[in-house]
Amino acid sequence: MKTRFWILLAACALLAIGITPVLAQTVAPKITVAPNWGPPLQLTTLDTNAPGYPTFNPGDDYRYVMAYFDTTTTVEFWAVEINCTANGNVLDIYNQDFNGDNTPDHGEDNRAPVEWNGTVWDGQDGWTNYTSIYTNVAGQLKISAVASKRGRNQPLGRNGVQTSLTLGSIQFRVKPTAGTSPLTCTFSFLDRNGKVVVPATYTPPPPVTVISGYSVTGTVSYQARTVKNNIGVNCWIDGSLVPGSPFLTNASGVFTISNIRTQNHINCRLYGNISHPSPVENLGDMYLATRFNFNIGEHGSYRELPIELKAGNVYPEDCDSNP
Repeated sequence: MKTRFWILLAACALLAIGITPVLAQTVAPKITVAPNWGPPLQLTTLDTNAPGYPTFNPGDDYRYVMAYFDTTTTVEFWAVEINCTANGNVLDIYNQDFNGDNTPDHGEDNRAPVEWNGTVWDGQDGWTNYTSIYTNVAGQLKISAVASKRGRNQPLGRNGVQTSLTLGSIQFRVKPTAGTSPLTCTFSFLDRNGKVVVPATYTPPPPVTVISGYSVTGTVSYQARTVKNNIGVNCWIDGSLVPGSPFLTNASGVFTISNIRTQNHINCRLYGNISHPSPVENLGDMYLATRFNFNIGEHGSYRELPIELKAGNVYPEDCDSNP
């Protein structure tokens, strides 16, 4: 019996040596913030009627861009304080128009410039959105804002568990000046005592780009002919002729359509002027007309691949002048 006992004890010891304890993996405490722009490319505000910007008048075209604060956390926090700086020559803040009485042509400024995501901040005791502070001095636009959970509410995030959420956003009004604007921010994530839980890591987004209008450029030539100038380009957006049409090619065959401010389908027709040397489109040119079309504004400005008008229009009435 004693021999069997020692054999069993030795076997258990060998098994114990071969067992490696499994330790629970720990997630490092961290908070990262990586904002993104919506949209990353925007048009300038167009102020056409007096009094000038920032007074809105019917017919003006005011534009806005928003920065969303996408956040990842592995710790709990109850409040956040943000301080952001942007290019005040390109972007601006505005007074909230609650009911649209002052700017009846759009509703973008019906919302507050700083808005917190109520889906994540709200709870049984609600949350506090402290009054935001805005300054725009010498081209430096600054925004400060604070939000906090209240009372018996649960914190945001979970200790040791990675959680992704969007804290809120800042909406900027675009000025009438084209350019770019970076977004530089500091974030402080606080516990119930107002102390920083863990220093946040901030990754700035690429600067937002503001342009005066979308453009379309391209090159047109005739088949088997060296002359390239005064080829006509007529364009329609949403059934209306683009102002400035027809656009004519230069001696190199280059045409440019600028300051398009509508995001919609553009349909362009290109026609020759050999039989009828006039900028006005005519039926019966010896070179066949051609077309291109796409959705303008989806990717900013466009440059068309080289286009060649084919020869061979022997029956003029086959050439349709309508898009």
